[in-house]
Amino acid sequence: MAAGQDATSDRDVASVLHKRAQALVRSPDRLAVREIAEQVMALQEGMIGSACETDEELAGMLLRLRSWALYYLTVLGDSAMQAILVGEPVTADSALLLGLDHPDTLSSQNNLAIAYQQKGRAAVARVLGPDHPKTLISRANLANAYREAGL
Repeated sequence: MAAGQDATSDRDVASVLHKRAQALVRSPDRLAVREIAEQVMALQEGMIGSACETDEELAGMLLRLRSWALYYLTVLGDSAMQAILVGEPVTADSALLLGLDHPDTLSSQNNLAIAYQQKGRAAVARVLGPDHPKTLISRANLANAYREAGL
């Protein structure tokens, strides 16, 4: 298959996964949530060294999918180490490609902070400032975690 066809095929797969990831928001189907994260990670592994490196659209699609995978791994609540392994590079890539103040970067940082919290490493979570909207969301998430833990 030609390189252009590979990129088109990868974009098609990424598009289908993105639609599926969006459809699973707040889904009670834990198996489907776990599968979408695994499918995104498999797609990323399959695309290493591919057209993604030169195709900005495809790179952006993959970054969004990796962010979805991080989100879903934190939603599961039982995959903190896996979420951290996915979250650290996706947060760094998002900051590099989109900037530190981009909403997707901030969302990834928030989800990574949740994963750190789930792993018992709350001190590692980033601080954006006491009045930053993402800080307030993170505090709310932490308060919910404390409440659920009975603390």
